[in-house]
Formats: sequence, C-alpha cells, structure tokens
Amino acid sequence: MNSLALRALLPALRDLRGLRVTGVEAPDAWEFRVLLEDRAELVVSLHPEHNTVFPRPPAGEGGEPRKFARNLGDALTGMRLAGADTHGLDRVLALVFEGRDRLGDPRHRQLVLELTGKGANALVLDGSEPFQGKLLERMRTDRSAGARERLETGSPYRPPRSGRADLLRDGADALRAAVTAWQEESGSTAVPPVAELWEGLGPDGLRYLRREASGTGLDEVVATWERIVTETAPGGALHRPTVVVDASGRAEAFAHVAVTSQSKEIRAGLETRRFDTMAEALADAHHHFRVTHRSGSNAALSHALRRAIRRVEKARDAVGRQEGRDRPDADDLRTRGEALLAYAHEVEKGAKEARVPDPRDGAELVIRLNPALDAAENAELYFKKARKAGRSGGAIDTRAKELGTQLRGLTALAERLRDLEDRPADTAWLEEAKRLGVPLPREAAEQVQTTPEDGLPASVRPRQFDLGNGWECLVGKSDRSNHVLTFELARPHDTWMHAESVPGSHVVLRHHEKGKEPPRDVLLTAAAIAAFYSKSRNSGKVPVTVAEKRHVRRPRKAPLGQALVGDHRTLIVVPLDPEGRSRR
Repeated sequence: MNSLALRALLPALRDLRGLRVTGVEAPDAWEFRVLLEDRAELVVSLHPEHNTVFPRPPAGEGGEPRKFARNLGDALTGMRLAGADTHGLDRVLALVFEGRDRLGDPRHRQLVLELTGKGANALVLDGSEPFQGKLLERMRTDRSAGARERLETGSPYRPPRSGRADLLRDGADALRAAVTAWQEESGSTAVPPVAELWEGLGPDGLRYLRREASGTGLDEVVATWERIVTETAPGGALHRPTVVVDASGRAEAFAHVAVTSQSKEIRAGLETRRFDTMAEALADAHHHFRVTHRSGSNAALSHALRRAIRRVEKARDAVGRQEGRDRPDADDLRTRGEALLAYAHEVEKGAKEARVPDPRDGAELVIRLNPALDAAENAELYFKKARKAGRSGGAIDTRAKELGTQLRGLTALAERLRDLEDRPADTAWLEEAKRLGVPLPREAAEQVQTTPEDGLPASVRPRQFDLGNGWECLVGKSDRSNHVLTFELARPHDTWMHAESVPGSHVVLRHHEKGKEPPRDVLLTAAAIAAFYSKSRNSGKVPVTVAEKRHVRRPRKAPLGQALVGDHRTLIVVPLDPEGRSRR
C-alpha cells in the first residue's frame, strides 16, 4: 500500500467515527477484521506482499479466533472509533478508540498499523494522542533485534523512521537538504533518486514526478512534489482511485490519476480499473490478491514468478535512474586531458585547478585537479574517466534492452500461468521460466530437463552453487575439471579462488551480469566454499587466494590443474559446506 493511497483513505475512516467495536475476526495468519456497528468492518492485511487497510460491509466470512484477534477483541470491544491519522507520509496509520471502564472513567486505545512491506505489524497502545502511548500488544514478534527493542511491551511507542525526509513532517527545506547532501557526497549535480531520499515516493510516483516537473532543477522537483501531496490530501479534488495490475499480477490502488496513467503508459497493456472511492479500490485490490494467492498446484510457481518480475522491475528502475542522471561527456573529459598535457609546463604541482586555453575554441577552460598529482598524472586521470564514460553509456543502453526483453518474457509466462488455472505447469513452461531466471521451487526444478548445452561430461562439469541475487559459485571436481573451469569456462573478470598452499578445487564466482563486483558477504561465502573443497577443510581458519581470472595463467608444460596467480589478495575464512550450509 502506498503512502498517498493511505492518506486518501482517511476521510472514509473518519466517517466511521462513533461506531462501536463488536468483535475481531482473523480469517488467516496475516489478516484480521475489526467488526463495527451498522454492519461495517475494517479489513487489515499484513501479508509481506500485500499490506492494506480499508472499511467495507461484512463479507460474510468467518474466522478462526487467533491469539492477536482475541486480545484485540478484548481490548477494543465496546469502544467507539474516535479518529484516524497517518504519521506524515509514512505508511503508518493510527486508529483511536474511546470508551469507559467499569468505574465510568474514560479510557483510550489505539490500533497502530505499520503497513511497511515485509516488516508490517499491528500494535495496540494506550493513550488518546495518535502514535503516543505504551505498547500493550503486537501481532508480530519476528522482527529485527532493533525493532524488538523498540517494541518491548510496556515501553513508549515510537513510530518507525526510515531516515527519509518527509514533506508533511519535516517540511520542504528538509527535502532540499536531503538532495543537497546527496549531491555533495556523490559529487554530482544531477537530481538524485529522490524516491530513496523522500518519504512517500515509490517507483510510479517517481516516474510521474519526473514527467510533471517543469525542469530538472531542485526547486522545480520540490514544487511538483508539494503539488502532488496537496492534491492527494484528504478532501483533495483529484482523487481518482484506480487499481493497476502490474506484470507480476500484483494489484495496487493509487489515489492520483496521473500516477496511474503513467503506470499504464510504462506498463502498456496491463489491466486498470477505476472506482468512485479509495475504499472500493483498496477492497478490489485486496480481492485480487486473495484470488491470485489461493492455494493450488501452481501457487508456489506464481510466487516465484512474482519475485522474479519484481527483481527485474527493480533492476530496470535502477537503470532508468542511471539514464536520467547527467552522464559524463567522454569527449569533454578527453579534451580536458589533452589541454592539461599541452600546458603541463604551466601547471604547478599541488594546484587544485588549472586555467588553460580550450583547444576547441581558445576560450579559457577551468579544469579541476587532484593536488596530490602532477599535470601529466591528472591528464591521465581525465583520459581514464573518458574511457569509462564511453563504455558506461553503451553498457547502460544494452542493459536496459536486456531487462526489457527479460521482463516481456516473464510477463508472457505470467499470462500463460494464469491461463492454466489449476492445471500443473508443463515442462516447456518450467524450462522457459528457468531460462529467464525464475527461482523455481525444488520440486519444479527437478522436472526441468537439464541436458547440458556445453557438451562437457559429468565428471568434468564443475559443481554449481546458487548464492542468491544472480551470484553463482562453480567448483572444480578434479585436476581436469579445474583446468576446464579456469581456462575454458571462466570469463576474464570472474573472481577466481583457491585455498593457499594446499591441494584443492579451483573456485569461480560469477554473476550473469558481466563485470559486476561481488558484495563482501557473497565473496566471503565463496571463499569459505573454496576452503571447504581443499585439504584444509577441517581447519579452523583457512587463507584463500582471491584474484580476477585474467590474472591467472597456466605454467608452461605444467600438469592439468596447476595455475600461477599474479595480482591477488588473501581472505581468511572458516570452511563452509555448501550442501549443509554449516560451518565446520
């Protein structure tokens, strides 16, 4: 559930003020319903893939009396809904209830809904001021250590803070300050990915913001965001609730018609549905979620496919942000390097800038310098940046096309899976899903034909271990398998590993995206696997040589499996059995 939709729902929630709670039901482990007078109810879903809240008439479905529902019913039954409010633009809602105790004294309870994705939670507080009071009860306890400390029963409640600047809570100056700090840290003058800096913005809102802003300057972007937030305020004139079903089959309700139309333009051909009220739109999106997540023969495949589509969409959005930033001009960087070389004798070492004639038109050219380098070294630095800028531009375009093709393939798979309804997916579907990177459940993966395309015999083909997020660890089985892995299968920029000073397997860590740097946790895991597949597997700590494959060569006339390593580093790790994922 997005922030603007939650904010647009407030009028409907406030219309229920004065209704008394008659009970609480829980149809499943993720959902509960607060029953109210006049045949009304509040539906709350905390499913990691679908957080929502909305009022509606009773659906006629019962529910098991689960622990949280029982405790919530005990806390709220007989009390009246007194108010509803959000915490700035964050996806946190407080429903305030009021009643009287046995002595006739007033008492207040709050139902706080943190609709924050995987960490969603429902909490009961005392106190009448929204988001202020002691914690009495919570629905979920499987949170991070920091969250558990914050959510201790009896302690004062503090709403979660994402660290982003919030227009409603912090003001427009905080938005500008967040952008300025990002620009100073990154050394860029481009408008940053404000969805990562400002509260309340998601991918669709960011696309609309970029399209609607009159310019790319900070003031124009801030002004446009202020206008969007004003238009989607409770009682705003532009509430045009629309449900958009994306490529993964996920339905989401939007409060702003322009946001949903932008979604439709970017995700052409996808289903959109219009409603008169935000409550109706949220109820429709929730019904769609319940239908698509019903148990069936393809439920696990549908979940895996949605994960793959969201991962590709996230990667596509990241590439789109790179395309939107100011790219370095390779020709300009090269010209600056040439000008520095031409007038190197006039540039003093230690200077922070140089003013030299521009070779293109003779005008004065101001060039920033690294004072620790001389003129020739600074010129070489500019040449290096020019080469990198020339490569990155093409790489971004190529990556965008690859992701677009992959997303179209995954969308077609989703349509085919929906057409199957309750019939099991066939082998052709599973093979296509595996080719497009869908993380198939083990039972489905075992059905896929694994006929090797490389023609290598099983005794030579290296072991393969999936380390997640596209990272794959290949481990040689023998001297010949080590030779084939290192000198035939590995790419120049793949990461090569071997336990130091002992016999063992060659290990190659690689990603399906060429040239991607492995994160430290993945690197350490692969090194631990290399230590396990060596004679030092029973040692407490093992040094492992790590190098790019391009620095590894075979000695002349050496037996198979031997290698010489040039530029490298050493990691000290504990051996890890990748089959059992347990350290020795």
